[in-house]
Amino acid sequence: MKLSLHPVILGEKLEYEQLLALAAKLGYQGVSRFAMPQMEMIVGQLGFGTNAIYPTNFNGPGGMRGMSPAVPIVGDRVTVPFVSGCGHCPECASGHQHICDNQVQPGFTMWGSFAEYVALEYADLNVVRLPDSMAFDTAAALGCRFVTSFSAVIDKGRCAPGEWVAVHGCGGVGLSAIMIAAAMGAQVVAVADVVPGRPAASFVEASVKASVKEINDAKAAADHIRQSGRVAMNNADEMARIENVDVIVEATGVPEVGAKVCLAAIQAGKHIINMNVETDATVGYILNRKAKEAGVIYS
Repeated sequence: MKLSLHPVILGEKLEYEQLLALAAKLGYQGVSRFAMPQMEMIVGQLGFGTNAIYPTNFNGPGGMRGMSPAVPIVGDRVTVPFVSGCGHCPECASGHQHICDNQVQPGFTMWGSFAEYVALEYADLNVVRLPDSMAFDTAAALGCRFVTSFSAVIDKGRCAPGEWVAVHGCGGVGLSAIMIAAAMGAQVVAVADVVPGRPAASFVEASVKASVKEINDAKAAADHIRQSGRVAMNNADEMARIENVDVIVEATGVPEVGAKVCLAAIQAGKHIINMNVETDATVGYILNRKAKEAGVIYS
């Protein structure tokens, strides 16, 4: 297969006719025009989904004009999830839009959202209104790592207020897990990562206000937590042994590391929320079986 590139250069403002021409080139039909304060936008209705070309910022958020009650109204600021489902397949009907066979992903299956204009399929099902107080760069983080963490920590892991939670891995997903667990009333008591300084910084970034100490001994860590402190660690094995921790969240993305941490947590009698898809894909079945044998939950 021969690869060819066809750059599209857009000016600061496109006239309506230019938008029509661009839409036609992209294969969209039935284009309508809506006024915008700074930029033009086109929206075309194709079958079940709405296809929109709209100004974007960072990983998806942008200004949008609506066509139907299902779409945000004129002037709304919106973002979209990382995976946009079609809405009419069995997976979408069962609430699993992220594995929709007809899904689209900006930057992967279609033009990415670093472009000034992006064609978005199924917009009427996937665009989400943003509150006026939320900046676009904040909203950019919501579509992937935050929804992943929310689904894992709340929907699957059922993390509850008052539970002691420890998080391993302080990247985007891990930091989101810290913020979500804390927002739901859980006590995020320990955070571990191999990068020095990152666990302590994660408490600050997640607005967890407490006395944070770097401790890599399970007993000393438990003593500090009992005094309402929080623990930053570089040793995940010791984190799994901290007394009274109810749930351990694995969020590193490294298969062998994730397997080791999950196994250590199971052996210590801790429930597991595993967001390490590489670990789950390789040894998740074994970890789940061991968790059942130990009387803990692997999710």
